[in-house]
Amino acid sequence: MKVAIIGAGPTGLTVAHQLIRNNMEVDIYDSAKDVGGFAKSIELWDQTVEIGPHFLSIGKFPSVKALILESINGNYKVYKRKTFILTKNKTFIYPPSAGDIIKKLHVFQLCAAAWGILKQNLFPVKNNGTAETFVKNHLGGYLYKYFFENFSIKLWGMGGSQVSDVFAKSLLGFKGISPIKTLFSKTLKTTATEDLYIYPNGGLSTLWDAMKMQIEERGGRFLLASRITSLSCSETDPNVISQINLSDGTVAAYDYFISTIPIVPFLKYLSIGFINNHQSLPIQFRSDVLLYMKVKYDSVKDGQCFYIYEDDIKITRITNFNKFDGRKEVPFAIILLEFWCGKEDNVWKAEKDELLDIARVQLAKTGIFTGLEILDVLFKKIESAFLVPDMGCLNNRNYLFDQLSPYKNLTVAGRTTSVNFNYGMENAIDDGIILAKEFMARKQHTSEVEEI
Repeated sequence: MKVAIIGAGPTGLTVAHQLIRNNMEVDIYDSAKDVGGFAKSIELWDQTVEIGPHFLSIGKFPSVKALILESINGNYKVYKRKTFILTKNKTFIYPPSAGDIIKKLHVFQLCAAAWGILKQNLFPVKNNGTAETFVKNHLGGYLYKYFFENFSIKLWGMGGSQVSDVFAKSLLGFKGISPIKTLFSKTLKTTATEDLYIYPNGGLSTLWDAMKMQIEERGGRFLLASRITSLSCSETDPNVISQINLSDGTVAAYDYFISTIPIVPFLKYLSIGFINNHQSLPIQFRSDVLLYMKVKYDSVKDGQCFYIYEDDIKITRITNFNKFDGRKEVPFAIILLEFWCGKEDNVWKAEKDELLDIARVQLAKTGIFTGLEILDVLFKKIESAFLVPDMGCLNNRNYLFDQLSPYKNLTVAGRTTSVNFNYGMENAIDDGIILAKEFMARKQHTSEVEEI
């Protein structure tokens, strides 16, 4: 069986890695010239950094740990993840932990938080599926206002009353038990194994390149920097995809197709009618302005990443890449400022000099750095980077996947299939492992049926 995998990010690479070990014929397509997708490393100022604040845990899934360690053979550093929330001039552990919140709120704030929880238990608001009612009913109005209200507006451009509770549940790590219990479980049950994060020497692309080499050694083919124009269906069965058509005129036939790219661009490869159906959906996106900065400073708060919940600070997230691998020998640091925004916002329209002016003012407000000196800057704008979890997000998502369901030889996998807003690289790799196992099980079942 010949399989086409569209997307050479973590999930696509993992699926290919697993299928090729089971003697499948696999081709991997990607529009980029390198593998890794948005999880790949980039070179800035003669240093290797990541496109964004990507964390890779090897403590959550044993199968993921085994694959990673086999691929890079000890070529990595272990570090402790340190991510924080900055709000009300305080820093809290991210994701939130009850013990940390209790420790850092003063007595009057704790009383207000306790009263808010008691009040909601006595007089709960009617659950209408919004993030606001979910958080208020479980954590009370005070903690909602303290941790969620402003951040929701900052992230998504809309308040908690317009955002689905899917986002709130994901942010808290809610798995069917009370969010209060979830917060305490993070305080009481977190183990050293779960906190085991690694950073490959040379950046995350060290891992992706190692997997690519292993796939190629077993006969897998990578068609990078290729532009797919469409997918064609079989003349005898419109529900069977038969080939990939490239912009250079190349046509390649396959028995099965696996897509790991976001579903919206994938729709463009299908029929015009299907695209029109998609365009009628009220899907909303937020864009991302990334400002990479080469800096020096006298001191900095410890941590790799800070989520800025303050509503008077325009920055959404700050990443200090030097805190991932402790590159103390380098006489400067590389930091990343992100501004999640709409295309109508001034920060999206701003160019380099104006962005730099904005950054100077906003960084000073955070108090994260002292004696900060900006040596150089580079910026990148990513349009429609994040799907907004508005009240229609689940229905729209389900509608799109329902339209794909008739295709008998197509599977869509990876982040695009998840509603987890804390979806990490270990989740992407785990999804790839699971998909490959399920694929091989189905193939085995089909072979047994045909033999009968």
